Amino acid sequence: MLTAKRIFLALTLCASTAAAQFGERTADRLILAGSAGIFRIHHNNFTRIYGRRSGPAPGGAAVVKIRTPWHLAVKYRHFALDHAATVEGAKVQLQWRERWINAGVRFLNRAPGKMGNFFGFGLAFFRIEETGPLSLFPEAGGERNTSGFFIDLGLDYRFAGRAAFFVEFEITSATPDGGSGFEGASVGGYLLSAGLNLSVW
Repeated sequence: MLTAKRIFLALTLCASTAAAQFGERTADRLILAGSAGIFRIHHNNFTRIYGRRSGPAPGGAAVVKIRTPWHLAVKYRHFALDHAATVEGAKVQLQWRERWINAGVRFLNRAPGKMGNFFGFGLAFFRIEETGPLSLFPEAGGERNTSGFFIDLGLDYRFAGRAAFFVEFEITSATPDGGSGFEGASVGGYLLSAGLNLSVW
């Protein structure tokens, strides 16, 4: 079973190797981004309660240069689903609201051409809000906070001096009741998104 510690160690080794291979590259000091994507939650019982496991997930990010090619990255994501269900013969409306913030490091390879690539890893902090008589957890409704980790990678294409289009794939993992994140109780999941980067500094 993969653990967060093993994943962090493996990614650090890969990033160090990549940095030695690519050397110093020109990188922007501050990049702001907005994106839209599709998120699919890991939790095995999510479909049973909410009817499906995936939906839209908009977000934003700020990436700050530390030293080429290393950056600090902070990202915000939001995933929400509404589902009409029948409980004891009565129709009820269930609501799931999931917000999370990723904070970590990013290796950004900005080649002389228009194409670039990146990957990153770090910690993920989740806030879950449920409304309705059914719940994914032992106690129905309410709010829950948990934390875990994230891994991401992507490509961007700079179509103007300070603007770039990007696509990104992200994996997050966090389990409110403890346990290994990739088990079926994780509220993290897979996110495929696309958006725009704007270099503001």
